[in-house]
Amino acid sequence: MFTESLHCRTVNAKIRAYLDLVRLPNLFTAAADVLAGYLYVGGDLAGWTTWSRLVGVSVGLYAFGVVLNDVLDIDRDARERPERPIPSGRVSRKSAIGVAMAAAVVAGGMAATLSVGTALISMGIIACVVLYDGPFKKSRLAPGLMGGCRGLNLALGMSVQASWGGMETAIPIGLMWLYITGVTAFARDEAGESSADRLRFCTLAIGAAVAGLASLPFVLERQGASYSAFWLYWPLWLGLLAIVVQRGMAAARNPDPETVQRAVRTFIFSLIAFDTCVAWASCGPFTAAIVAALIIPTVLIGRWFRST
Repeated sequence: MFTESLHCRTVNAKIRAYLDLVRLPNLFTAAADVLAGYLYVGGDLAGWTTWSRLVGVSVGLYAFGVVLNDVLDIDRDARERPERPIPSGRVSRKSAIGVAMAAAVVAGGMAATLSVGTALISMGIIACVVLYDGPFKKSRLAPGLMGGCRGLNLALGMSVQASWGGMETAIPIGLMWLYITGVTAFARDEAGESSADRLRFCTLAIGAAVAGLASLPFVLERQGASYSAFWLYWPLWLGLLAIVVQRGMAAARNPDPETVQRAVRTFIFSLIAFDTCVAWASCGPFTAAIVAALIIPTVLIGRWFRST
């Protein structure tokens, strides 16, 4: 009986270590990106075989990115974050490499079953991930590459619709790029000493990206999109703007690691509200609520698993 109980605890600890490795709470934000993109260009939730595969591709590519990051950052994590799965010994480096490769292969194969455009965008995401995690990690290009990963993830959801492309889709992709570029630069030294001036500048960039979401309804209106109860959009948009600016400026006033990491978690979780705004601008509040609902598992699971 004792041996069986010990075995169960060991298995559970191993599963938890792998879920920690892939940043389980953040996987829901990747799903929110691709769903928002799909809905923004007129995707129908009734076509679940399409959007469920898109979610699978997005989640797989996200898992590939964060695991590869930990594989290549093992020396730095051993100094700054020894509790992470690889430096703590909970997951071997060899096993982590296997997880990253499997995630990329499965996601890429699934993308190929959707469309040529989807496959090409997934390859673009993989390229941005490899460049970010590898040769450009410490360069000034790194935040832009990470922004490219998320911007392309939004485009991934759009790629299955023939109507995607043009200024009306470029705007949310660009805003997503700006948001994540700002967040990545903000989190650059989250485990150590952050520059207050850089935190302020990044907060302004993040706030500008959220502020830009106010343009989407007017862009789509010119394109002939129809939506209902749009007046409800403004409280969501304003609340999101207030939260990210307040958290960012609070970290700038007190740039210790705990405060900065708390702000980064807020930015990551707020991605779902960002994606909800993108979807809502096109299809209205009721359909966009599907995207918004992803905040529930993100926050609940985020209490038990790390997100940064």
